[in-house]
Amino acid sequence: MFFSFAVFSFGPLPVFPEALDLKLPGSDSNWLVLSKSRIGIPSLSAERHVGLFWLLVVCGVVAAAGVWIWRSRRHVRTGEPHHRVLWSLGLLVVVALVAFVALGGPYDWSWPARSENGRRLISGFGTSAAYLSLTLALALYTASHIAEVVRASILAVPKGQSEAAGALALSPFQRYRHVILPQGLRIAVPPTINQYLNLVKNTSLGTVVGYADVTNLTRTSIGNANPAPQSIAVLMGVYLVFSLTISLLLNIYNRTVQLQER
Repeated sequence: MFFSFAVFSFGPLPVFPEALDLKLPGSDSNWLVLSKSRIGIPSLSAERHVGLFWLLVVCGVVAAAGVWIWRSRRHVRTGEPHHRVLWSLGLLVVVALVAFVALGGPYDWSWPARSENGRRLISGFGTSAAYLSLTLALALYTASHIAEVVRASILAVPKGQSEAAGALALSPFQRYRHVILPQGLRIAVPPTINQYLNLVKNTSLGTVVGYADVTNLTRTSIGNANPAPQSIAVLMGVYLVFSLTISLLLNIYNRTVQLQER
């Protein structure tokens, strides 16, 4: 986190005295706005018929679920490949594209632009360097641990399972899809829960790079002459609620993927 904050704040990236506008070739629109504290990128802005568009998308999701069930039942009845992901996803994409074109484009691009004084963004999506450094640092740190958990879980599956799948003439993809990954998932879920809990608690490090997370807000509240014990108790309660909620939901999922012993 300290490394990311130093890179995005002091170098080796160039330090611009003012915001830098990077324009699209042959256009006056900016595709990126860089400054010492803000970064602006293009975003989608709602135009018209947005509610109707999402209603049609929801209908497409329902239809895709129906196609998923139909292909699964057909596979059980006839034994032919179901291709339910391809069928369901294809139907959803077609419905979304047809709805988007028929409604005249409910969304349009909003290109980043600065105000007249150049101090704030008036369009596009803007984020701070503190948020970007915090997100990048936590993503890389947590991803490295989860990647190691997944690797170890796959290697923990007995080698005889893969050999048995090969004896059944399953392809390497089918071996991973139907034999190795389902068993590795049962091993990977418990340590992955711990990583998600660590991720929630590690967000408190955002106060180091000046990001206004709940820990930073608590410190600010205490600095404004609010009682410290009550403020810290509220902060502990917030993290406790987040941790218990994540633990509850993921442990429910963990029980669904474990083998049911008789």
